[in-house]
Amino acid sequence: MPKIDKEKRQRGKKHKKPKQEEPVPEEPLAGPSWMAPQPAVQELDQPFGALDPDLKAYLRSVDLKLNEWRDTETLFLDATVGELKGKELVLATDPECSKILERISHVVDHGAKRALLRALSGSYPTLVKHRFGSHVCQTFLKVAAESLQDETIGDDISEPEPGSDLSFERLLELLPVCPSMLSDLFATHVLSDLLLILSARSWSELEALREQASEWRTSKATRRKHHRIQQQNNRGNTAESTSKPIPEEFAHISKQFADKIISEIGSEDLRRCAFDQVASSSLQALLKIDLTLGKSKTRGRLLELLLPGLTSGQSHLLGFTDKGKHPHKRVATLGSVPPTQVIALFDSMARDKVASHVVEIVVAHVPDSIFRAIWKNCLAPSLANLVNDPVANFSIATATTRLNESEVSDLMKLPAASWAATVASGRTGPLKALIDRTATLGSLEAAAVQIVSKAFGAENSTDRAMLVNRILTLQPDETIEADSDVVNPDSKPSMYPNRLKSGGYGPRRSQHPNASRSSEPTVQGALILQSMLRLSDPHNSVVCEGIDSMTAEARISLSRSPIASRVLDAMIDSPTVSAKAKRKLISSFIGQYHILADYKLGSRVAENLYKAGDPFLREKVARSLFEHEQSLRQSMYGRFLLNHVNIPLLKRSPEEWKRAQAKSIQEAASAASSTSGKRKRNGDEIEEVFQASKKR
Repeated sequence: MPKIDKEKRQRGKKHKKPKQEEPVPEEPLAGPSWMAPQPAVQELDQPFGALDPDLKAYLRSVDLKLNEWRDTETLFLDATVGELKGKELVLATDPECSKILERISHVVDHGAKRALLRALSGSYPTLVKHRFGSHVCQTFLKVAAESLQDETIGDDISEPEPGSDLSFERLLELLPVCPSMLSDLFATHVLSDLLLILSARSWSELEALREQASEWRTSKATRRKHHRIQQQNNRGNTAESTSKPIPEEFAHISKQFADKIISEIGSEDLRRCAFDQVASSSLQALLKIDLTLGKSKTRGRLLELLLPGLTSGQSHLLGFTDKGKHPHKRVATLGSVPPTQVIALFDSMARDKVASHVVEIVVAHVPDSIFRAIWKNCLAPSLANLVNDPVANFSIATATTRLNESEVSDLMKLPAASWAATVASGRTGPLKALIDRTATLGSLEAAAVQIVSKAFGAENSTDRAMLVNRILTLQPDETIEADSDVVNPDSKPSMYPNRLKSGGYGPRRSQHPNASRSSEPTVQGALILQSMLRLSDPHNSVVCEGIDSMTAEARISLSRSPIASRVLDAMIDSPTVSAKAKRKLISSFIGQYHILADYKLGSRVAENLYKAGDPFLREKVARSLFEHEQSLRQSMYGRFLLNHVNIPLLKRSPEEWKRAQAKSIQEAASAASSTSGKRKRNGDEIEEVFQASKKR
């Protein structure tokens, strides 16, 4: 046996193969406590396939050009729509290109809009429940409503292709799935917009709904372009054309959707939807349709499901029976549901942040007899608590707009401490609604003014300026009177107040000795003053006398505030304020118009005051500006007032200037009369103006 060298026989220790360590998943960075944890990233849901990368790059370039171009993109957009033909469904479900598709739908002509809408037909049940496709459906609904409005009014000059109508009957393919859309995270917004469009009574109401829903997913440039195109499309439209009734098929289709949902939803599910943040908006639209459309005998079915027995006084429990054959059929079975439970449910809905919107729809649209029962049984017994509730006060404010004289009188019987608490908390909606309702009814106005005076602790005071300051700043105490800088913040107004560091009404919040109780004007206080100015003549004099008793510097400081200046505008525009009070206000600024006009906000107030004056007052204002003409022309804001005054013409030919001013007054009066539908004979306005000037 051959001898083996020991060195060759040596071998190292056996090393075991290291185990492959599994990668530890990185924990996401902890965010703020208020931020909800984000779900794990999943694969994109693309039910119609993936998008070609080249087409996506092409659409990015289209999006950039849409933000740059202005008027020469028509041919380019037509070519873009042709390039997208057959790929609309894939684009609608893409996270990036879906936004670009929405922007394109706003700026193309009506023919291209029809093509885009037709391309989605047959796939709406899938798109409305898709994360990105649902937004495209929402945008296309609004685009279809705009185009249908243009066709109805007669502004659409494009010839529709065969089978490319914009009828909303195409959306009936959503009818089988509409009950499930109510609580779907994405589809509920589409259902809400669809029902709001279908429940509109006229095109003007539809335009108001469209303005409320801002296009937050589009860029600023696209929104400006959309606004410009919309103005071009609406050019020449009159108030009569926009007030035309919408097609009758809208109400018919909306009733089909409402009937389908009502027939398949139970009472408990409906209540759950009222408190659900996702389903509440669609439920509000459904309630509006159920309470306003259709025959009177069939109205209120959804309300009876939501709050059984509330209107009839006898409660019935709605349940499910025979689940094997008809699992969703509603059968009314007698049950003992005490009225107190239904009232408690209504009260809890009014105090909930989500369900309170449903309560507002109910009290705003139910018939008068049902509203009286709701007010008597649900709202009136706990008014003292509801008017000061952070959420329920909005429902009380909405209900106040429908009260009759006796109910308003009962509302006024609330203790003064309750109204003072609304002022202290800044929840002044019910108080403002009460003032507006008394102005509409034309009664109990003196009592409303007395309630306001007590709420601000000035019922025994004769200082009207103090009351106006307290209301404007929502401070029912002596803080304002103790601070002289609040009443007169600028002891020596400058010729160029816009160049000062601190301007406006009162010191800044950081400069105030008590920052938590600053004397700056508030929106709530300004709205209360504007509502009081709409009261009849003897009762609105409280505000008029308060403004008149202020110093000139204090009135100028009012005009510098973006909030308080609206009170001066309301005093000029209010039809119930006497002509004497308006002339007194205009005259009080004579000698100060050059200071008033040389400010960003005061310039607008100066123009309104000048336009509201008669020829005699206008001439006095114009002559007071003679020595300040050159400085105002150099001012950024003062030149706007000079354009209306036309001082060179007054210096050259006073009689011609008076005729020009009288003509402008006549044109303004005729424009106002045409808006209200009342027209006067030619020359009546000039005659009335000169008669008023002679009486002075």
